[in-house]
This record gives sequence, C-alpha cells and structure tokens, in this order.
Amino acid sequence: MMGDVNGARSSLSYVRERVGEIQAVPYWFTPFLMSEMLIYLHEMVGSAKSYSISESRKNRKRAEKTGKKMIRESRKSACWRTESLRLMGIYYWLIDKQKRALKWWHKSIHEGERLGARPELSRTYMEVGKRLLEPKSKCEELNGISAEEYLEKARVMFEEMGLQWDLEELERIVIPN
Repeated sequence: MMGDVNGARSSLSYVRERVGEIQAVPYWFTPFLMSEMLIYLHEMVGSAKSYSISESRKNRKRAEKTGKKMIRESRKSACWRTESLRLMGIYYWLIDKQKRALKWWHKSIHEGERLGARPELSRTYMEVGKRLLEPKSKCEELNGISAEEYLEKARVMFEEMGLQWDLEELERIVIPN
C-alpha cells in the first residue's frame, strides 16, 4: 500500500526463510501468500510493460502457483477469503481471462457480503469497477451492476469506514492523471 515494492520483497524473503522452519497455521500463512501474490501481480504488470517474454512467463507461473496455494489456505481461514478471491480475479484479468476473473470477483463479493468483510468487499467493488472501465474490457457489468455503480458502492463504503487511502486510490481511478 505504501508503494515500497523492494521493501516488501525484502520482508517476504525474510519471512519465506522462516516459514520453512516452523509449522505455519493457515491464519498466519495465508497473509504471507497474499503478500507474495501481490508482489507477483506487480511484477506481472512490470514485465508486461517491459515486453520481457521470459520474465512474463516466470512471473505468471509463480503467481499461478502462489495463487493456488493462497486459495487452498484461505479455505481454512475465513477472514482472508474475500481478499484472496479478489487477488485471483486480478491474476486472471492480467492474463486476459476476463470471464474467469469475473467469476473470482463474484465469489469474492459473495464471501464478503456473507462474512460482513466490509473493507475487503469495498476493495473488490473498486477492483471490479476499475477493470470494467478499462478499454480492453469485454464486459460492461457483473451481476447486473455497472462499473460506475461498483465504484460508487466502494466510495460509499470507504467513506463510512473512514478509509482515506482507499478513497484516494478511488479518485485516481475516477479522475485519471
């Protein structure tokens, strides 16, 4: 969230060394996998922009492998499930499998509503709205709701919860630089 990708890589490397030393419970292991997934998604975007085919392939494989583990572990710990499902949606969107991405986001929304996971649910709303607005989007809505409606739902929830950072991110989507 702070934009320090190198710091995040360093921290994850440190944790990765320790994870092998202990028996990690799903409650603590899932956020580690989610953080790793975020790094791989960030690298997928970076390698796509640099047109490095070998880097893209490597990042895609690492993200897919980590994503599968993340989903498997999040089944054991409900508090991370909504966010894990959202991240898998992003992965599939980035590899241009939009229908699969929408299925993952549908699951994330369903779980977020069921669990009352408001911050995670609002971030899924923002992600769906953002992606549906992209020029390459093949879909205009999910569950009968348009991109603009998802972004408005996210805005209302962010304001209710006082999530300033998320509101600023939303503004960057609505009013691009």
